[in-house]
Amino acid sequence: MLDFLAEYSGVQILTFVILLTLSVKGAWDLVDFFKHKYKEKFNKDHEKLKKEEDIETQFCITKNQHKETLEICQNFDKKLDMIVETMDKKFDELDAKIDQMGESDKHSIKQMIVKDYHYFVEKQG
Repeated sequence: MLDFLAEYSGVQILTFVILLTLSVKGAWDLVDFFKHKYKEKFNKDHEKLKKEEDIETQFCITKNQHKETLEICQNFDKKLDMIVETMDKKFDELDAKIDQMGESDKHSIKQMIVKDYHYFVEKQG
């Protein structure tokens, strides 16, 4: 071991370790690549499984979008209810004001008729 350390410098040993690590990683990736290709070629259910995974993924996405849309609709429904309640209150206030104006007009018309009656009665005798 000492002969090995004496024969090579620290940079050379470090370079050797890095190259060894990279070659092991490359070999591992190559094995994974061929393993995947083997499964694709010889596994008859690979396409079916892939489609099922795609369908499951799309289902999850659609389910999440549905939840978001439902929340938006519920918030919109609450806002719409508040608007309807506000409009009901405003309509009630308007009805009350219209009734009040009608009563006021009745009294004004009645007073005008009585005034004209008294005027014509006094004038006609």
